[in-house]
Amino acid sequence: MTSCEPSIAIAAAEEIVSNPSNLKEPLQLFPPAFAFFQNGKKDDGVFWFYAAQLRVRQQMILENGDRGQLLAITQMTMGGPINNYAFQNTSNLNQILDRVLKWDKDTPNPFREKARTQKLDKQMDQVYAGLDELKSKLINEKNSLEAAARQAASGVEQMNAQMISQRCRKGQPDPAYDNQTKKTEEQLALDYITHNEQVIKLAGGAVKTYPAASTTYSNDRNKGRYDFSISGSKSFYAIVDVNRSSGKPEFRLACVTTLSMGYREAGKDACSQSTIALPK
Repeated sequence: MTSCEPSIAIAAAEEIVSNPSNLKEPLQLFPPAFAFFQNGKKDDGVFWFYAAQLRVRQQMILENGDRGQLLAITQMTMGGPINNYAFQNTSNLNQILDRVLKWDKDTPNPFREKARTQKLDKQMDQVYAGLDELKSKLINEKNSLEAAARQAASGVEQMNAQMISQRCRKGQPDPAYDNQTKKTEEQLALDYITHNEQVIKLAGGAVKTYPAASTTYSNDRNKGRYDFSISGSKSFYAIVDVNRSSGKPEFRLACVTTLSMGYREAGKDACSQSTIALPK
């Protein structure tokens, strides 16, 4: 669902929402909702966004935990662009909510089935009442709701577009394949440092190299850093920088240090702490 290729993201989202087991944990329906919305199937995104909310609110009546907090976070992160789009056409949103209610009625509902006491059943009814109130509001305040959404649309859409462009920059690996790409890059970095002439000289001959850690700079996915433990006649740590801006990883030996990660001072660049002079 994180793929920058719409057909791949949509196929993955459809696989999630069509799996009945995911109804047992409806929070899992939010990522597909956002994938649909971000990849051109906006009404489907709205539908699953509200379907997921309905089921999570029912789940919260029966199950304790942090779902209320997770729901609030999800509404903040995904709800902005989805709701802004939906509220620009309240008649369409009302029709989508009718579809949500029909889906809820026709689809197995593990939470409604468990609400067998009068008290729990009443709480379930209150969840539906909240949705009915929203539907009434969409009718009674149609003009003002649509005007406010349209006024905010430009800013919301700009922020959303920036988020997509940062995630799907030209030349960057598709986020859907991050794990596979990372493993390949780590192996290339390992090969680079194992055969680096300066490292071999400093270690006093052939070296054994072990990955210690890897990081990607939070403000630039095109840059990253690898930390290797080097064993030879001398042992130390090698810091390797990677630049991906050309479309392929390019490596550079940043420094070598005597300090393992556990002994480095937090907040300081690794290459400023107990570094060793590299041989020419």
